[in-house]
Amino acid sequence: MRDRVYSEVYSILNMLGSRYIGKLPKKLYRLIESKKSDEYCLQINSIKDLNGSVQRESLALIALLHLNYWCCDQQERYVLQRIFRENTVKSEQMKRERYNPDELFTKKNGNN
Repeated sequence: MRDRVYSEVYSILNMLGSRYIGKLPKKLYRLIESKKSDEYCLQINSIKDLNGSVQRESLALIALLHLNYWCCDQQERYVLQRIFRENTVKSEQMKRERYNPDELFTKKNGNN
């Protein structure tokens, strides 16, 4: 499964082009290239088609690359970090609502 993520990230990087690849450490790009699957190839026409076409882990890795290597200034980095924090809070709230033990027991008792 991880090799698919690396394959997707590798394909996305190549779609973005040398401007983005050149900002990555060569060692990191070679690692992604070496870990990708030779059997899987991402088939999309544009970057806009990524949503729903790639795994969440692939998008998360691209977002992390953006934060660490492609942010132009400290303000952009701050905004991106804020978005990451907000998404983490939303995800935790959804998990809490879905798996809240108090709610599970009240629903179970309510059905009896």
